[in-house]
Amino acid sequence: MAACPTRWMATVPVDCPTPPTGWISRLREAVAVAGGDSAVAIVGGQRQPLFALYDTSLAQSAAAQLAGDAGVAGWQIQIGTLQVDLTDLPGDWSNLNTALDFRLAEERLRAIE
Repeated sequence: MAACPTRWMATVPVDCPTPPTGWISRLREAVAVAGGDSAVAIVGGQRQPLFALYDTSLAQSAAAQLAGDAGVAGWQIQIGTLQVDLTDLPGDWSNLNTALDFRLAEERLRAIE
């Protein structure tokens, strides 16, 4: 985060190959309205801690968190991260954890080629 050249940094899980478009701008809009320094996606009532947006002024706090053991969701709670419901965004929030997940993702991608 300290190396990020912009004021805002978005994070996305590496096992989500096709996240919905527009989620970053929705988090940014919510933060601008609320005046916060971080936001996290809520989808179907579930926090998606790796779909998040952070003001890079949180770099020292993030570095300190890495030394601890509360995890990303715990840190987000600690810093008062704004929760933004993005359930209405069309797209695929799924991640790939199993061989079946990969096979189904390949089929979905082939269908749109």
